[in-house]
Amino acid sequence: MNLKEPHVTIISIYHNRENYVVESIESLLNQKYANFTVYVIDDNSSDNTLNRLKELEVDHTHLKIIHNEKNKGFTNSLVDTISTIDSTDYIAIHGSGDISLPDRIVTQVNFLKENTDVGVVAVGVTNRPANNISKSVRELKLNDFLNRNLINHGTVMFRHDIYEKVGGYRRYFRTRQDKDLWFRMCLETRLFFLPDKLYTWVKQESSVSSNSFKNPEPFFLSEFAKFLILQRKSLGYDFLDVNERYATLSFDPRNCLGQLYNVLILNLAKRQWSNSVEITNVILVIKSSSITRFPFLLLRKVLMKIQK
Repeated sequence: MNLKEPHVTIISIYHNRENYVVESIESLLNQKYANFTVYVIDDNSSDNTLNRLKELEVDHTHLKIIHNEKNKGFTNSLVDTISTIDSTDYIAIHGSGDISLPDRIVTQVNFLKENTDVGVVAVGVTNRPANNISKSVRELKLNDFLNRNLINHGTVMFRHDIYEKVGGYRRYFRTRQDKDLWFRMCLETRLFFLPDKLYTWVKQESSVSSNSFKNPEPFFLSEFAKFLILQRKSLGYDFLDVNERYATLSFDPRNCLGQLYNVLILNLAKRQWSNSVEITNVILVIKSSSITRFPFLLLRKVLMKIQK
């Protein structure tokens, strides 16, 4: 491979993933593309993750290990890492513990090289049908993402200059930071999905994606991201750009009720009583009418008795 080919920065962030880290990182180091650097961030793990990463670093010049002295979280780690990188053409994300098949990076690089008006490209997943949205190459539009987030964050590669142009990941989004970014990129460039299944998702019980049904925050942030992109499309900016501290004051949380009802039903079906109480409390905060609040007050009373 000619090292004059575009340079790719691959970023993967780990927190307490000692049992997954070696195979996952080796899948990146074994890519068929040559001109890349892997930045692996240990987000202040309390297990043996950092030591295993350092053992890998010894034999691989492509690999750079960053250790956070305190836990920053996924979004902050992404923002801080990318802010230190100047001379790279493309950025690829790789989920902690997941596997990138050997042809993944070269396939995405070739697509971006051949399609200079495309800024983002995702690939298929070997074991997650929901992320295989088409059997052929498909362009993704803003309206597609307004319905749901169609692509797995770990499968994505994007142009560094486009990332900077739209403002990058925003620290406000502790989760759903990818959805917020894709929305803004849709207004500046073209996004494509390739049906090649070049990525394997590894389910981990403590991950955000595995536990989103337990926590109402991702649903609020997803709806807030939709709210912001519609503002941006109409005004040319959004309120998070203007004043992050007060941006949510203009957002009506009742927009989230439909999703909260669904996640409440899911938790009830799984007999997750403490999660159900938490979500019920959130619904009660949003609802103002005593008539519509009554069934949820009754439900909370029943759930609290069950917990005892």
